[in-house]
Amino acid sequence: MWKPSSPRPLRKGRRVMLCTQRGHASGKKRTTAHCLWVTDSNRTFSVGPAAVDNAADWMLASTLLYSDGSLHLLQARDNGEGSVISLSRLTEELSAIYSVLSTWAQKDIFFSSLSTPTAWLVAVLSGASSDDTWNDEYLCLNATVTNAAKDNDGLQVTGLESRAIWPVNTRGDKVRHLSLSHDSTLVASVTIEEAPSVNTPPLTAMLAFTETPYTMGLSCSHKKWETTFEGKTTTRSNTWEPKERIPSGTHAARQQGLCAH
Repeated sequence: MWKPSSPRPLRKGRRVMLCTQRGHASGKKRTTAHCLWVTDSNRTFSVGPAAVDNAADWMLASTLLYSDGSLHLLQARDNGEGSVISLSRLTEELSAIYSVLSTWAQKDIFFSSLSTPTAWLVAVLSGASSDDTWNDEYLCLNATVTNAAKDNDGLQVTGLESRAIWPVNTRGDKVRHLSLSHDSTLVASVTIEEAPSVNTPPLTAMLAFTETPYTMGLSCSHKKWETTFEGKTTTRSNTWEPKERIPSGTHAARQQGLCAH
């Protein structure tokens, strides 16, 4: 379970919250791990397992302690013969936290210099990618790539089976979690090389692993933009031209529905 607390300064004035969550150690389905996370109430980074339970030694409770530049994990365990309290120092984990906080600060400075708003900016999927992964500049959650080619500024997709999926708000042992609220904005720079023969959605957001067809998206057809929200499609006055770089985006709000920009 999450152990929330008010964000507090960890280094150089950035206020963060450290918390643990029960999960499974990578590759060990039956082994319960206490995974360590760091968040600034905006981005969330998975540090990794801070402790692992085994069949003979079950953790009853744990507490994170940070003092004088050191991070410790206080644990109460039961080995069947009685409870044991231990204190372990999380040196490598704290080093990883400092490293990712430094990256967040550097990326904020860089994107601010490009006139990109960084307040509440969760992630940026930019040019760095491999065959099946599109890297998040903030190191929090990468996108999964299928049948797409690497381009100078990102990815080139060539059809409905060519895509990049960013799995936010997901649950899984091997997936880094990243939570977004009901109010969120997705922005992408899109270049349409040629007019598609059918209605094509360059941006889509949907609920996975549910039976609810709750989908919102932005699609293009006949040089017009169309928005889809809860099954209803609306044609917009905005137009597009082939080979023109288009900054496009969708904003979803609990009360307002979907807005296109």
